[in-house]
Amino acid sequence: LEVAWETAANCLKGADKLTVVGYSFPAYDRKARELFLRNFIVPNLGSDSRPRLAVVNPDEGSRNTIKSWFLPAVDGNIDEYSSFEEYCNGLA
Repeated sequence: LEVAWETAANCLKGADKLTVVGYSFPAYDRKARELFLRNFIVPNLGSDSRPRLAVVNPDEGSRNTIKSWFLPAVDGNIDEYSSFEEYCNGLA
C-alpha cells in the first residue's frame, strides 16, 4: 500500500496537468489532501510554468472548493466541467 502512495507522490511531482474527476477532497480525507498538498501544490507555488487543473464535478460548490484549494499552485490555469461527457468533448 505504501508503494501506491509513493508512486502517486512521484506522479504528482512531475505532473504538468491534473484532472480531478468526481472527487471533492473532503476534509476528513487528510491523507489524500496531504498527498496533493506536499507533492503538487507546494512544489508548484514558486514555479515559473504552472500546471493546468481540470475539475470535473456536477456540483458547482465542489468545483469552486477544489479550484480555490489548488489555485495557488495553478495560478488560474483551470478548466472546469460539470460532467464527464463535457470533459471528454473538450478533449476532441
